[in-house]
Amino acid sequence: MSATETETCLTTKLVAVNRILFAADFPCQSSVALPYVLALARQYEAKVFLAHVVPTENYVLVSPETGAEWFEEATLQARQQLDELSEQFEGIPKEELLAQGGITDTLLEMIEEKRIDLVVVGTHGHRGLKRLALGSVAEEVFRNSPCSVLTVGPHVSLGTHNGTAFRNVLFPTDLSKESFQAARHALSLAWGYATPLTVVHVLPPAVTTQTGIEGLASAFRQNTKALLPAETAPWCDPEYVIGVGDPVETILRVARERQAGLIVLGARRAGPFASHGTRNVAYRIVAEAECPVLTVPEVPRPLG
Repeated sequence: MSATETETCLTTKLVAVNRILFAADFPCQSSVALPYVLALARQYEAKVFLAHVVPTENYVLVSPETGAEWFEEATLQARQQLDELSEQFEGIPKEELLAQGGITDTLLEMIEEKRIDLVVVGTHGHRGLKRLALGSVAEEVFRNSPCSVLTVGPHVSLGTHNGTAFRNVLFPTDLSKESFQAARHALSLAWGYATPLTVVHVLPPAVTTQTGIEGLASAFRQNTKALLPAETAPWCDPEYVIGVGDPVETILRVARERQAGLIVLGARRAGPFASHGTRNVAYRIVAEAECPVLTVPEVPRPLG
């Protein structure tokens, strides 16, 4: 087996993505996330499930007759828009999923039923606020999904990253258990897109001396090797960045400096980066990052 074939085999073992669910929200947000869905589907030769949920809760405050009429019209429009979206996936295996009900619960049911490996979701963030807010659906999906979720946040602009490649994959880690699965995804994507991998660790503000930072940095590099499979060493040479201060601000700053095209975060249902003493770290990164963020559960559901 050649070196290239060996590397391809290794990355295939790292991460397999066979089924992608695109949570399509018409009309504006889908256009921002769409290039990423197309690129990932082609990269992994995956089938895409184009999913849209017509929310029933929008019609509870009107009369049954009026509500039924509006609901039927909304469903017909959604079907038409879903068909139009499907045309963008020429040559890619696909299936349309149109459902009615509560958006988050229905999407999570689809993820389980179709045994999805990766979800792609856009957001309804409000630009101009000091702290951008994710749409409730996007947040609930990435917090509760049994598989990895790529969130295209409110700071990701159409054209800023065209979705055809993830230049410089950024992998923040606190060396916790949930980081292991995220490391596999970060490695797979960095190799697949032939782009640098930057591993980031943020030390608490109390560590201020250069000697202390250098000592912890050395230990961090050694410990990180345990997250990266030994067989990837010949083709993976990450850059290690040690920061001091607020985890979110530091990670976002490094992402901007490295012009990261993707941030990969380890997550657990109770909240990513729990060892930092806050459940808001992942939320803030997803909401404020200028590139998509991939959240990877600590124990992903077995692929089917």
